[in-house]
Amino acid sequence: MGEVVYYGELKTTIDDKSRVTIPSRMRQTMRVLKHSDWYMTCGYDGCIFLYPEQEWQRVLEHFNQFGPLDPRALDFRRLLFSSVSEAVLDGQGRMQLVPYLREHAGLEPRQEAVIIGVGRHIEIWSVPAWRAFREQREAQLKELAGDISPPRLGQGRAVAAIGDDTDNTSNVPSEGERART
Repeated sequence: MGEVVYYGELKTTIDDKSRVTIPSRMRQTMRVLKHSDWYMTCGYDGCIFLYPEQEWQRVLEHFNQFGPLDPRALDFRRLLFSSVSEAVLDGQGRMQLVPYLREHAGLEPRQEAVIIGVGRHIEIWSVPAWRAFREQREAQLKELAGDISPPRLGQGRAVAAIGDDTDNTSNVPSEGERART
């Protein structure tokens, strides 16, 4: 059996107290993976990122690779980490959404929301924002897959890298040819 991950698009609601109900299928995955402590932060495209503690540690390790004085990394860390909120499920499978994250995602109490599984993390979206994102990006699915797929020998970018007819480096003289001139 492969790695257990979060997947799917599930509808839920935000209650009067700004709590989001995590659908039972995702709660079951949380139990199997023993994901009890979560970290929420402002996500891309107007969503909320929701990371289990173990995956959040990977995020921290990634950003610790950048120097504290790297201005772009510092700006990113400021925006990401200043919006972090810890979360746990209550007895009814709900998580509290803090006001600034709710505002970031355009979520209001008594409103429907969408929770999507994105492999090792979960995202919470307003229905209109998720619909708009899907409409904008679904047409690009094939292109996106090509951009993130590792090249394979004999396909796409890997062929050019080994010098087929599409490789323009054949006009560049080798070191030996340069030494003779």
